[in-house]
Parts: sequence; C-alpha cells; structure tokens
Amino acid sequence: PPPTQLNLPNPSDYYAQLNKCLKLYQLYSRENTIKQQNLSAIRYNKNRKDQHYNIGDYVLTRIQGNRLKLDPRFHPTPMIIIKEKHPTYIVKDPETNETTQIHVNDLRPILEVNLTN
Repeated sequence: PPPTQLNLPNPSDYYAQLNKCLKLYQLYSRENTIKQQNLSAIRYNKNRKDQHYNIGDYVLTRIQGNRLKLDPRFHPTPMIIIKEKHPTYIVKDPETNETTQIHVNDLRPILEVNLTN
C-alpha cells in the first residue's frame, strides 16, 4: 500500500512539494484538454465536406431560428457571394441588396440559377 504520511525535513518543504504537484496536475489537465479537443475535431470533420465557394457563386442560406418540422430549411431566394474569407462569407440578396455574413455550414451551393426579372 502507498504511504499515508509524507515526511519532510522542514515544514516549508511542504509548500514546494505542493507547488510541484499542482504544476504536474495543471500540465496533465492541459495535455488532456488538448488531446480531447483534437479528438473532437477529428470526429467533427470525419463526415464533413470542406466546401469552398468563389465570389459570384449563387448559394442558398439557412433559415435561422425556430422553425416547424415541415418548414423549409433554406431561403428560396438565391444569394450571391460578394466577399470570401473562409469559413465565413459575405452574401448579398439580389432583390433587396442586403448583405449578410454567414458561416460556410449555413450555405448550400446552387448548380443552376434561373432569375426572372
């Protein structure tokens, strides 16, 4: 069994031993946190496409907020990408000329656009 008492020559040595133990605990917890963050990133990126868009591409944007089960997930009006800074993009609504900053996870590409004016 491990010893139940710690014999130190000076009472002030306890403080040094305590600091040493605390630094080890901090080091181990920091390493564990980084390891878990890396594992979480690997799990998140496992089935994710690394989608990139170009300026001028037409995309659909996700409707934010509460919605009902059968409500559409994306706005029906295609938006145009006017500024690219991956993973966020600035998109413009061609009807209202309103610009919005949106994360790449909230965008979907459109292969063909038919705008009727």
